[in-house]
Amino acid sequence: MVKTETIPFNQFFNNNSEDEIKNTLVEHLNKYKIVYRIIGTTIIIFASGIIDPSAFAAPNGIDIGGARIYEKLVGLGKWVIIFKGGWDTIQNTIKGDFDMAKRAFLQYLMVYIILLALPWSLKQVDTVFSDM
Repeated sequence: MVKTETIPFNQFFNNNSEDEIKNTLVEHLNKYKIVYRIIGTTIIIFASGIIDPSAFAAPNGIDIGGARIYEKLVGLGKWVIIFKGGWDTIQNTIKGDFDMAKRAFLQYLMVYIILLALPWSLKQVDTVFSDM
C-alpha cells in the first residue's frame, strides 16, 4: 500500500524546489507511461483517419443482440420493481408513514421510467453525433 500525504496547493507550490517538482513529474510519467501511450496512440489513429469513429455507431449484430438482452432485462426489472416497490409501499403504509410510502412509490416509478427511456435517449445521442 502506498502511503500518501495531502498538503495544500500553495504549500506544495512554494516549498518545493524545481528539482523536486521535476522528479515528481518524472515519477508520475514513469508510473502512468502505458496509459499515456494508449491515449496518444488512440488520438493519433482517430486524428489520422485510419479508423473512422462513425463505424462504431453503425447498427450491426451486437446492437441487435444487445437490444434483445435489454428487452429481457426490462421485463425482469419490471417485475422486480413491481414486487419490491409494492412491498416497500405497503410496509410504509402499514407503519403509518404515508409520506415515505408516496416517496417509495415515486422512486420505483422513476426507476422504471428511466429503465424504459434509456434506449431511446441513447439513440438520440447517437443521432446528434452521427449528424456531425
